[in-house]
Amino acid sequence: MDERIDQYQSMDWTFMPKMVHPYSAKGRRINILWGFTMNRTTAPIPFAGSQLDANRHVCAFFNSDEEEYRVLLPFIKDGFQCGHKAIHVVNPDQRQSHLQRLDQAGIDPTIALQSGQLELRSNVETYLPDGRFDPDRMIAAFEQVASDNAKGAFPLSRICCRMDWAVEDRSHVDDVIEFESRVNEVWRRHDDAVICTYHLGKFGGDAVIDIMRTHPMVIIGGILQQNPFFVAPDEFLREFRQRRAHRSDSPAAASCKLRIPAQDISQALNTWLEVDGHKSLSAIRHRFGDEDISIFPVPLGVDGESGMIVVGSDRLDFPGQTDSLLLSVAANQASIGLQEARLLAEQRRIAAELDRRVSERTAELATANKELRKEIVERKLAEERLRHEERELKRSESHKAAIVDSSADCIVAIDHQGRITEFNPTAEQTFGHRRSDVLGKLLADVIIPHSLREKHRTGFARYLATSDSRVLGRRLEMTALCNDGREIPVELTITRIPQDGPPAFTGHLRDITERKRSEDALRLAHAQVLRSEERWRSVFENSAVGVALTDLNGRFIATNLVYQKMLGYSEAELQQLTFLDVTHEENVEENRTLIGELLDEKRQQFQIEKQYRRKDGELVWARNNVSVVPGTERVPRFLMAISEDVTQRRLSEEALARARSELAKVARITSLGVLTASIAHEINQPLSGIITNASTCLRMLSADPPNVDGAQETVRRTIRDGNRASNVITRLRTLYSKKEPSPESMDLNEATREVTALSLSDLQRSGVMLRYELADDLPPVVGDRIQLQQVILNLLRNAADAMGTADDRPRELLIRTERDEQNRVRLSVKDSGVGFTPQSAEKIFDPFYTTKTDGMGIGLSISRSIIEAHQGRLWATPNDGPGATFSFAIPCTFEGLSDTETRVNRSEPSTDAA
Repeated sequence: MDERIDQYQSMDWTFMPKMVHPYSAKGRRINILWGFTMNRTTAPIPFAGSQLDANRHVCAFFNSDEEEYRVLLPFIKDGFQCGHKAIHVVNPDQRQSHLQRLDQAGIDPTIALQSGQLELRSNVETYLPDGRFDPDRMIAAFEQVASDNAKGAFPLSRICCRMDWAVEDRSHVDDVIEFESRVNEVWRRHDDAVICTYHLGKFGGDAVIDIMRTHPMVIIGGILQQNPFFVAPDEFLREFRQRRAHRSDSPAAASCKLRIPAQDISQALNTWLEVDGHKSLSAIRHRFGDEDISIFPVPLGVDGESGMIVVGSDRLDFPGQTDSLLLSVAANQASIGLQEARLLAEQRRIAAELDRRVSERTAELATANKELRKEIVERKLAEERLRHEERELKRSESHKAAIVDSSADCIVAIDHQGRITEFNPTAEQTFGHRRSDVLGKLLADVIIPHSLREKHRTGFARYLATSDSRVLGRRLEMTALCNDGREIPVELTITRIPQDGPPAFTGHLRDITERKRSEDALRLAHAQVLRSEERWRSVFENSAVGVALTDLNGRFIATNLVYQKMLGYSEAELQQLTFLDVTHEENVEENRTLIGELLDEKRQQFQIEKQYRRKDGELVWARNNVSVVPGTERVPRFLMAISEDVTQRRLSEEALARARSELAKVARITSLGVLTASIAHEINQPLSGIITNASTCLRMLSADPPNVDGAQETVRRTIRDGNRASNVITRLRTLYSKKEPSPESMDLNEATREVTALSLSDLQRSGVMLRYELADDLPPVVGDRIQLQQVILNLLRNAADAMGTADDRPRELLIRTERDEQNRVRLSVKDSGVGFTPQSAEKIFDPFYTTKTDGMGIGLSISRSIIEAHQGRLWATPNDGPGATFSFAIPCTFEGLSDTETRVNRSEPSTDAA
């Protein structure tokens, strides 16, 4: 008998629909449950047609994923509603589909994961973290999970584990079976519910039987029931380990182990039963692959209504008499257990249904009782409200009368005949009727003009006949008749008074005479605005200069045709650009700074002369006047630029500057002829000294003995006089050179001395006494040395010429330098000559104007251009006595050309010369 038992232990067991495999171990019944109890402190958990009470470790067998989720989802959703923690262990490739099924069941997985109520794990990372399954490690891990859950924010956990991973290795299956038995000791101490799911098509029959024996609760066919085959962990582990040892020590046993897929066995039985579903159940011989197997079905129940157990063996005499007896006993035990489980499940279902109906009926009665009490309370409140409303009605009537009397609008009420029933004081004042005089009269005869009375009567009659109103509830404007015959515009609103019986109406009228006057004035003002806008549009489009409007970021809003032609862009193209996009790179930063100051209200407007880059790449000069146009309620403030194309003017100015430069050179050459005698004198003196010193040196060297010391001294004087002649020539070459102007830092006093040194002999022959008042603390200036010396030379020559006919007084010429305000330096040339007349004061700086008989009239004009190019000014003032003073002031720093004009001021030296 023991040998037969060992053989049955080596057979494959396959489930068919409604089938269960009993399993026993050498004479011990497998449905013995004593010695293994679990104490629970929480309420039972409804699950799969029954409930989890003392035992909450469940093995659930399914044939498909659909069946699994059909059973598990209600259990999972109930757990979320009860506030239980959910731990789900699934196959790695099923994570996303699992979340989708939760979502379809009405569970928001995102919120559950974020709140920590749901933990979703992979069964591989849970059971095989390093590629192997360690039962001891897993038991410790589940003990930790259960303990953490007990200490956490959730009353208990509902753990669902998918066990498909175990079928990849036979050793995994055996280890899982042993683990499932041992872990009962963990779950016995905690309230957590643990559901281990197995797909029957993936596990052999012997594995299914052993797995079933390790769980106190089982789900078969979607029904939860107490497992009649459960074996206490100590007893099962002892038996299971003996069998594992026997398998490993018995090659024969291992060799007779049949590994036939359950699907193949099922297909063979189906084929066999299709011929005659009622044929007697006997052993059949079938070939599976290379082996012939005897298959023997054992019915469960009297007629197999509970299913059947299918047993297979490669023995030819299977099943023998002992085999049949053993299988019959096992089938009877399984049938009894299944029937008891079904009865228990049905009893529980009926009890639950009864409890549900009692609860529903009790809830209905409680609800009805609550509604009854609520109705009594509401009735008392209604009676109290009615009494309150009666009191309020009385107060409302008095308030209504006060409102009617104090209303700023005319209130007129009429009955269904059109007779006046109310006429408030405002109506009396507006229409000039006394209330007592109009009550009872027809409204049409009192305030409606004669031209509208027939229309009023027709409309009133139509409403009474058809209830069709074109005026009720609407705000209308019409004319009304006053007692003195005047017709005034009024705004009218008519409403029907809600009351029983014939209809009555209230009319609210407001005198809108003043409003009409305001509207007329507003229309007139609007027409003026439109005309103003038309004028502005005409000016904008037909302006002779360019006009551009931009937002505060500089993006073009609108431009006129002149501006578009100046830059070569269309208006649509400009609206995609900002003004900085078309500004030359050298002007961008200066333009941006000025705009910033304008927006920060540091200035009201600014002018800038800059270069634009046209669409074709050419540069144009434009003078821009930019200001901010204040915004209105509808239009935000914006920038307006008025641009004048000054390209031709700039080209002309550059040509004029070149012409003036050439003219200045001509003037310098002309002055060379005038100063010839003075220059000759300046050169002749050092040349005479050289000759005299050379002769003296020869005599000293010819003496006996030679006077060497004296000869050396005369040679030194000779060298000195040679340097003096060389310096004169150098100054002449510098003054009359043709090089382009180049600003440099220079000492104005030194430049003045160099010019006067060239003119000194000429001045002395003319009897002019030259005096200097040169400031010691004069700062250096930045300018073109040659041009400034030319100005000084022109002023010296003019002063000497002006004193040529002055024989009755000393001919004195004073040159003074001094600091001027605003970081400037001033040079003045004062003479005692004939001066200038008031008539010529405004002309002396004009080109080709002269008071000399032999003059060209270009000296002062050129001098003015040079000084203005140095951002300075040149002016002339008459002296208190004889003569005049010509002065110029230039800044110590030089920043470029200036457009300042020079004019003569007869009284104030600080006034510009033009």
